[in-house]
Amino acid sequence: MVFKTGRKYAITWCKKAVERSGEINTLECYDEAIKRDPTFAKPWYEKGKIFVSAPDLPKNYYWVHTISPYITGTPAPEYPDIGHPVSKYIETLKMFNKATELDPKFVDAWFAKGDFHLDYVNGEDDAIECFDKIIALDPKFDPAWHRKAYALLQLGRYEESIQCCDKAIALLPADAKGGQDNSGYSFSSRWRVKADALAKLDKDKEAIKCYDKAIEIDPKDAQAWRRKGSSLYDLRKYEESIECSDKSLELDPKST
Repeated sequence: MVFKTGRKYAITWCKKAVERSGEINTLECYDEAIKRDPTFAKPWYEKGKIFVSAPDLPKNYYWVHTISPYITGTPAPEYPDIGHPVSKYIETLKMFNKATELDPKFVDAWFAKGDFHLDYVNGEDDAIECFDKIIALDPKFDPAWHRKAYALLQLGRYEESIQCCDKAIALLPADAKGGQDNSGYSFSSRWRVKADALAKLDKDKEAIKCYDKAIEIDPKDAQAWRRKGSSLYDLRKYEESIECSDKSLELDPKST
């Protein structure tokens, strides 16, 4: 049988990946897509998303035995000589880097790359660079404004964070109440990040108003309740602070 290459065959394998269940089955499909067309950005991006989930699975079973061969391009060693696990962080970024290299206008890939820098590599500056790429391509992609705001907050650049939050808030949909964006971030978190930045600037009264906005959008936002309680405590409104803390614990017993 002739090995068929080209974009249409790569697209077919990407569709098969969606139809299959299990990370390994889908990963094999994306590898087949790459073999058919190594210049197609989508399967590289989709592989990266699978790698992102790998840290949540048993390392010895999933990463070393199964994912590793697909990352390195070499067969898995025989048990018990399983070798050392590769750096899941470096290899994941390779996938996203490849996707954005092949398609510099691939907004979802830039976002995944920025998010990964922010959540797993503590690379706030690299994350901001990715989010700026998105904003240049699509200024109305509000998750990029939101996550850039969070990265700036982590860097202590509070005023800039607030400005980005305002951009994200302005882009919230009319039916934002209780919902989340396509990237999985709650709409209430736009207001919460702004409130956090205001609290860092010792503007607790303004922060509380923003926490209230977050709670209005999502009354089950435990973090908003908890942080509102902290701002109330700083204002010496102790009884109200306790009420907010109790509400936070009621919604999320692990909230601290």
